[in-house]
Amino acid sequence: MDRERIIKKGLASVIIVLILISSFPLINGESDIRLTGHIYNNKKDNNISRYEELKNDIQKNNSLEIIEQKKTLSIFEDDYFRDIIITNSASNGKISVHLGNGSGEFFLFKNYSLGGVWPGDMVTEDFNKDGFLDVAVPCYRTLPYIFFLTIFLGEGGGLFKEPVNYSITKYPFGITSGDFNNDNNIDLAVVTVLSTSETFLDVFLGYGNGSFGPKWSIELPIDSGDRVVSGDFNNDNFLDLAVVSFNGQSYITILNGNGTGEFNVNQSYTIGQGYNDLEIISCDFNLDGYLDLAVPLNNAGEEDYVFVCYNDGTGMFFDSQNFFVGNWAKSITAGDFNQDGAPDLAVSIEDYIVVLMNNGSGGFEDLMMYDRGYSSQMDDIITADFNRDTYLDLVVTNCLDDSVTFLKGHGDGTFWDRQDFYAGIYPWGLVFGDFNPMLPGDLNGEGMLNWSGIKPGSTIYGDFTVENIGGPHSYLNWRIETFPDWGEWTFNPSDGYNLTSDQGLVTINTTVVVPPIENQLFTGQIKIVNIENSNDYCVISVFLETSENIEKISCNGSLIWTDIKPGVTCIGNFTVENIGDAFSDLNWAITDFPDWGTWSFIPMTGENLTPSDGSITISVIVKAPSKKHTSYTGQIRIINTENSSDYDTIPVSLATPYQGHSTILQILLTLMERFPNAFPLLRFLVGFNHYL
Repeated sequence: MDRERIIKKGLASVIIVLILISSFPLINGESDIRLTGHIYNNKKDNNISRYEELKNDIQKNNSLEIIEQKKTLSIFEDDYFRDIIITNSASNGKISVHLGNGSGEFFLFKNYSLGGVWPGDMVTEDFNKDGFLDVAVPCYRTLPYIFFLTIFLGEGGGLFKEPVNYSITKYPFGITSGDFNNDNNIDLAVVTVLSTSETFLDVFLGYGNGSFGPKWSIELPIDSGDRVVSGDFNNDNFLDLAVVSFNGQSYITILNGNGTGEFNVNQSYTIGQGYNDLEIISCDFNLDGYLDLAVPLNNAGEEDYVFVCYNDGTGMFFDSQNFFVGNWAKSITAGDFNQDGAPDLAVSIEDYIVVLMNNGSGGFEDLMMYDRGYSSQMDDIITADFNRDTYLDLVVTNCLDDSVTFLKGHGDGTFWDRQDFYAGIYPWGLVFGDFNPMLPGDLNGEGMLNWSGIKPGSTIYGDFTVENIGGPHSYLNWRIETFPDWGEWTFNPSDGYNLTSDQGLVTINTTVVVPPIENQLFTGQIKIVNIENSNDYCVISVFLETSENIEKISCNGSLIWTDIKPGVTCIGNFTVENIGDAFSDLNWAITDFPDWGTWSFIPMTGENLTPSDGSITISVIVKAPSKKHTSYTGQIRIINTENSSDYDTIPVSLATPYQGHSTILQILLTLMERFPNAFPLLRFLVGFNHYL
């Protein structure tokens, strides 16, 4: 059956370009491909017998239950889960968005019509750099004949804008994406076929805003081109292309890119017998740092193989091997299924999925089979961690049974716990991605913390705000990352999650215990970061100026003298201490004391007295006034010389004799005072010396 007839019957093989997992250098979301070679003889017989054995076991225990789509789960809000998009190729083609719930289940969310056309392969990229994944799918219609590339621009929430179409040369087959002209914008390359002997490559250079320039086409020296994959095969930092084709024999053709969006044919390789619907993936299978290629060879129900060819580092693929996989090999994907660091292979065949484990040097052994529960003529297979357990899973479309199968990976190369979901009529191609993402928001902070004249050691309060100034589908996760290292800080809240732009300002209440240091200006900043994007942050400036401690000086004691003879010298003391903050200094002085008597203080002033010094003793000497029979009172005033409002006082009282003596005694005392050498016995009896 010639190629034109296949196309007109609508049997164009539309297996999607596989998006490769991030843990390998897979090309632009697609799988890699391999070329030419010889049969892996030492494993062929073992794999064939293992295939038959596994097939018999599976058929004996086959059971199937399609899980009905239920929309009771709240999965349609923006999330971080991987979703899938399927091309449905009935008489009226469409793409259908199936949202994942993070546990390996998918729910039909929305269909997008392709306008009565048949879709080809599909790729997904962010063409307009808005943070939402977009979709490109080449399509065709017969009667009348229309051939075009359809672009769906995502707008978040699993939704897409109205599609935009670009004309292509003829019947579309493979499509791949990449930055072909090194301008940091995503470009597209589509393989189109005019007839079994004419194949063209249509290149669309992207502008970075979701639109593409007019196509330019190059005719390829191959028959019946099929799938295409991109990658830097010759390590010159320019993306190249590998196109697989068939016309009795199957071929891989390498096109070298020159960094301007143009490609030149380098080399073609015969890879063996194969029919239409050839798929190609690219990956470093032998871990030498160079991208290799792999193609499942569909030999029309005969023994089918995966053809793997190895890159020598210059973009040449001369060394190759074939690995048996069973019958009716269709689509292929690669991933490290057993977490040994080497990419393994998963191939969809007739009713089964075959897994081949990499032996670490680029060879594939240990064939394992898993029941798909369906017979499918055309399908696609992808791998990713769909249930967030860190292990790669598998998803495959079953076009004859209108379903998609999920196989849970266990991290050891095995896949169990199959689930099947309705996928619409005639599902073919698959891509995955987060089509309703929680996009990182755009962080903005407002406010300033400015305190002055603050008492050291006190607690102060303030606030500032954060907000998400991103788009309507953005979610901001933020946290306070740094703040000044002086003082004791508390923030309420100190982080936040899923802040949307319509929620407005969030107030951050701030509490600070002020450092115990006087007359000091403290500065700094609070840094708030977007958790999803460390380059998105804001700062809040902080200023804090402390004052003197108003209450710093404290004096203890009192000076009380009674029955003091006029003119006699009296002695006493009191204490001074700094009761201010721990690191404060007190400079003090005695500034006032009573105006009666003659006073002296030791010491009378002091400097740099700290709380840790404790109290110091001030010795006081006063000569009593000469007036008899009088009571004197007053106070001594001690001040903080740096803050005159901070002071303390010591009360003082002194009394000279004026009561308790008879008139005769007063006369005798007067005589003894007048004649100091007279009346020695009388002096002794009356205790005259007591009054001296």
